[in-house]
Amino acid sequence: MRKRRMFMALALAGLCFLTACAAPEDVKMNAQPQTRQFGEIAISSLVEGQPGCEISGKIPLTGVEAVDNTLMQWAMGQVDAFKQQAGDLPTMAGAPCSLTMEYQPIWYNTDTVTFYFKQYQDLLGAHGAYLLDTFTFNLESGQQTTLQDIFDPNTDYLATLSKLALQKLREQPESYDEYMASVGLTPKEENFAVFAPEPEGLRLFFSPYQVAPWAYGMPEVLIGWDELQNVLRAQYLPVELRLTGSPKEEKLIALTFDDGPHPTNTVKLLDGLKKRDVRCTFFLVGERAQEQKELIGRMVAEGHSIGNHTYSHRGLNGLSLSQVQEELNKADEAIEAVTGQKPKLLRPPFGFWEEEYTPFIGKSVVFWSIDPDDWGHRNTSYLVKHIVKNAHDGDIILLHDMLPTSVDAALQVIDQLQKDGFTFVTVDELMEKRLADANPSQSFRKLP
Repeated sequence: MRKRRMFMALALAGLCFLTACAAPEDVKMNAQPQTRQFGEIAISSLVEGQPGCEISGKIPLTGVEAVDNTLMQWAMGQVDAFKQQAGDLPTMAGAPCSLTMEYQPIWYNTDTVTFYFKQYQDLLGAHGAYLLDTFTFNLESGQQTTLQDIFDPNTDYLATLSKLALQKLREQPESYDEYMASVGLTPKEENFAVFAPEPEGLRLFFSPYQVAPWAYGMPEVLIGWDELQNVLRAQYLPVELRLTGSPKEEKLIALTFDDGPHPTNTVKLLDGLKKRDVRCTFFLVGERAQEQKELIGRMVAEGHSIGNHTYSHRGLNGLSLSQVQEELNKADEAIEAVTGQKPKLLRPPFGFWEEEYTPFIGKSVVFWSIDPDDWGHRNTSYLVKHIVKNAHDGDIILLHDMLPTSVDAALQVIDQLQKDGFTFVTVDELMEKRLADANPSQSFRKLP
């Protein structure tokens, strides 16, 4: 009953609403943008029989019931455990006795976040104790992510974590003790329970005394996903490692066109593609979509893929995540109004892109592996020779259907490369054939 009353008091008196205590826009942790804002519940209490012994802290309020219940139950358990320990101490008026709790969100992608909790407990010892905990959740489903969700259970992933974590610590000798690390990193689940998946890899946190003396602080290491590739589940593999290995005798190549459509050049291109039974990918500028809705409708009807090339053809480098999302969302709305579907692909204008934003936009970011610089070389013969000479399986070709020389070159390239055994596909088809897990949070230049 005491715990229930305490929960109600916290919920009623300690709740801080989004408008009052949401994190600032584009807060970053380890260079990863935060894309959702959270409220907070403030925890404040005293320990009965211990004058001046205070408990204070905050926990996030996500609005996802399963997540909030898990965090609240954990926090109350921590508070109760501390009160019991503090209550067993001899009464020492004025002596330091406290518990503080703070947290930080660490993002993996737009739906998955880790809450990193750090507690400092002072129970009249020589020095206080730091306790670390992490909770990783999918905010759409409310499900908590464990190590077993990240790693293939049929592998010895704990031994791999043990080996790689020790290697990473040895790169920062001031942060660990060799003997303590050899004990604290034995391949047991509890030794790697404080973790956070990030876009670049898995971050591991270690409490004082696990791998080093108290004075060394709280070491942490980041192990890249590529280093863990042999023990990961498929969805955590880097895109280049999720290749399915489709038969190499099937040489696939994708034609892509930016900046269009053009009222005459694109018509000629579509006529030529239809005659050759070839489909390609068009990255459209949103502000031009309404002007050319009939032409875009024809693209969709004839099986071509449509991608987002921003609304105003604005360079995206140097923009905040919210500014990038605004530009992309506006283009999505304009294109969806014509096609009935939001694009799943993005081609950043000029190739300018902040790679750390990739997990947060819900699209595959498609660059290119062959760029004949058709704006600079408006010569059909040159363009054809350049593309044919450099074409390989899995390549993505960049052209612009605004330019008549590029349209002519594209049709000639198709004729020549088909004779050489190439099959032309859309980027979507290339992803389907070459990726084991075509999730949207990725970027690539080619898919061999």
